[in-house]
Amino acid sequence: MSPITKGYKYPYKKVVRRSDPVIRWWQKVIPTEGCWHWTGCITKGYGQLRLEKHKKAELAHHFAYKMFVGEIPSDRELHHTCGNRSCVNPEHLVAVTAQEHSDRHWESRGYKWTPGRRQRFDANRKAE
Repeated sequence: MSPITKGYKYPYKKVVRRSDPVIRWWQKVIPTEGCWHWTGCITKGYGQLRLEKHKKAELAHHFAYKMFVGEIPSDRELHHTCGNRSCVNPEHLVAVTAQEHSDRHWESRGYKWTPGRRQRFDANRKAE
């Protein structure tokens, strides 16, 4: 134990007040020509931002879309056209249906959906 902390159970922590979420969001973004890289907390590849203390964190790309484009429709999901989960560039985000999101995901990996393949897939999924 160092002489400075001797006798103290917990180290001194400076109390930091939460600033405006937009300012905090920009502090964690590195904008480049293409993707805007998120440098804050990343979980399963997606950036996260806690807007209020003791509240659930919001996905950073959702926050970016709401800030620059508008609300995400309730029947839509956000798709990264660049394929980079930690990208928060609103130009790389598109609101799509769940089916279209799934199709784009698989097509980006080289799997092409044909009408017959889609019907067989849907029939097998309903049978389960």
